[in-house]
Amino acid sequence: MRCRAKPAAFLVVAAISTAFAAPDSPNPLREQFLVLKREYQSSVSATIEATRNAESKEEQIRLRDVLQDLHKRFPKRLFDLANDRIADPVAAEILSYLVANFDSTPEAEQATELLIRRHPRSEHLVPACQWLARGSCDAAEAWLRVVLGGNPHRAVRGEACLGLAQVLKRKIDANPQSEDELTTELRQLLGRTANEFGDVPHGKGTLADAAKAELRSLTVIAIGNEAPEISGTDIDGKQLKLSDYRGKVVLLKFWGLWCPPCRSMLPIEQAFVARFKDKPFAMLAVNTDRENLEELKKRFAAEKITWPNWRDSGGGPICRAWKIRAFPSTFLIDHNGVIREKWLGNQGEKIFGDAIDRLLKEAEDAQGKNDPK
Repeated sequence: MRCRAKPAAFLVVAAISTAFAAPDSPNPLREQFLVLKREYQSSVSATIEATRNAESKEEQIRLRDVLQDLHKRFPKRLFDLANDRIADPVAAEILSYLVANFDSTPEAEQATELLIRRHPRSEHLVPACQWLARGSCDAAEAWLRVVLGGNPHRAVRGEACLGLAQVLKRKIDANPQSEDELTTELRQLLGRTANEFGDVPHGKGTLADAAKAELRSLTVIAIGNEAPEISGTDIDGKQLKLSDYRGKVVLLKFWGLWCPPCRSMLPIEQAFVARFKDKPFAMLAVNTDRENLEELKKRFAAEKITWPNWRDSGGGPICRAWKIRAFPSTFLIDHNGVIREKWLGNQGEKIFGDAIDRLLKEAEDAQGKNDPK
């Protein structure tokens, strides 16, 4: 993983005064940027039009390769342009444009780090903060703390505040043992986002909307809280509700066949279905595959997946309600409907199995008390 540089001595660099061009004089770097953008947009439009008018399948494939090459080369040209004149404030605009429009490229990661390291007080850091919040940069937390603590622009600080909270949330998800240590700061950051920066536009709403949604996920999707209802249809079109399994220990997995770590859990789940078939246990899943239903049914049959799966194509409303950000995400719910464990990734049959055994004993003990001989 790139983006590991820690934001230590860069403030000295940022403090060096930069000579600004007079307001009415053209900036050569901006002119180069605009020319490059126009060239790219013109080439893309021409290639798309040529693809529509192609007379053969082979020509369409060739033109699609040309289009992919344009998308691949343009971010690098942008990055090199900004990097060559990094002291110029316009370089921050270029890097911000790169991150906002080409966020899945390697250059977006490089641009984010360079942008914050060299222009930490820029008004153009919103896309970089958003990229750090949803990405996997090793130094994301440190960079966002720098921006939150030192950027003079309110919208930028607001995005950094929300982004830092989201990074801490991911740390808790990856290591539930850190929950007690980090949850207090997480709640403080979300509260600050809503109160201090709440009216700042964010996505289709405001930062307050985003912060409140994150807070709801903390109070709802958390170990020790009752599992929210899931109601929908399975891949056979039958109605399926989580609450119908109250009284049983439920292993609930959010997954997809597209995800190799998810598929690696299938033998474990098949073993649990057989091992606990006479126990108050249910294996349930939320499937996110985008394939058409008939194809998905064939793949389920081939993989011997016999337990109920909600259909939530592409990580739809069920995943959003449960704030699922990584796959596989697995929850263990006790017979009272309370979330007792949460795991990211394949933890192995022993860890999953020991936890299920423990909750099954609780369920059977409770059943014994309710039905004395």
